[in-house]
Amino acid sequence: MRRTKEDAELTRQNLLAAAENVFSKKGFAATRLSDIAQEAHVTRGAIYHHFGNKMELFLALHKERVDPYFKMLDEIFISDLLPKAKIKKMFTEFLFRAFKDLDFVKRQRFDAFRDVEFTGCEELHEFMQERGKKIYLMLIDLIQYGQKIRDIRQDISPELAAMNLLAYMKGLVSILFMEGQLDLVKNRSEELVETFIKGF
Repeated sequence: MRRTKEDAELTRQNLLAAAENVFSKKGFAATRLSDIAQEAHVTRGAIYHHFGNKMELFLALHKERVDPYFKMLDEIFISDLLPKAKIKKMFTEFLFRAFKDLDFVKRQRFDAFRDVEFTGCEELHEFMQERGKKIYLMLIDLIQYGQKIRDIRQDISPELAAMNLLAYMKGLVSILFMEGQLDLVKNRSEELVETFIKGF
């Protein structure tokens, strides 16, 4: 009996989920295709069939599983909110997902493995550089517009403020992996956001 397209897509998504779990725990270098196959309850042949090799699977995972967060940011950027409110919503949504969605946190940790281990992969490097630069430039434009309409302070550098925001959010994700720190911050999202936004 021939497999349907739906069956094939189900297997593909299962492999992506398994790869996300294994990569987030071990990083790319230490992960073997047999680890992913075991996690997905399939043979290594299924991975070769759907992705070709470990690198292609890794790239597909980034493009299909990690990007929804950035799509959410795009939606906030094009909303009708004022600039400072957009920044606050972006920050609040980031914290909400981090505290409520363990898969989101795993994806952020997965990103950290990528940053450390894969600056040498040209295709992945270009993909991630393009994505990160887009968010950074969008933040700069948003802050500059906020300054123009007097919604954001005039005396701050848009470039430094954008960099500071991204670094602050990434730093908070690191705290989530520190033993005993999650309970300290998870019920204080509003305070964390307000403390940062006061700088704008």
